[in-house]
Amino acid sequence: MSLREERKAANLTQQQLAQLVGCSLSYIAMLERGYVPKHESAVMSRLRRVLLTNGEGPPAKEPSAKTVVQAPHDKPKPPT
Repeated sequence: MSLREERKAANLTQQQLAQLVGCSLSYIAMLERGYVPKHESAVMSRLRRVLLTNGEGPPAKEPSAKTVVQAPHDKPKPPT
């Protein structure tokens, strides 16, 4: 089952899943489109936990600015 199918089976929107997992909505969208992270991450572990419990598992810790995973294009560009 694809990530999108699992998310829908858990009756979650991309935004809800992102909040439960502690990442950005755009990162969830990228994963649903087939983006594969180079390394296993804490986000992927939390994603599995949330989907295995159909969104009923404990929410992710409130992410700090350092722990929120954003899609590469969401990162601010350095000033020029």
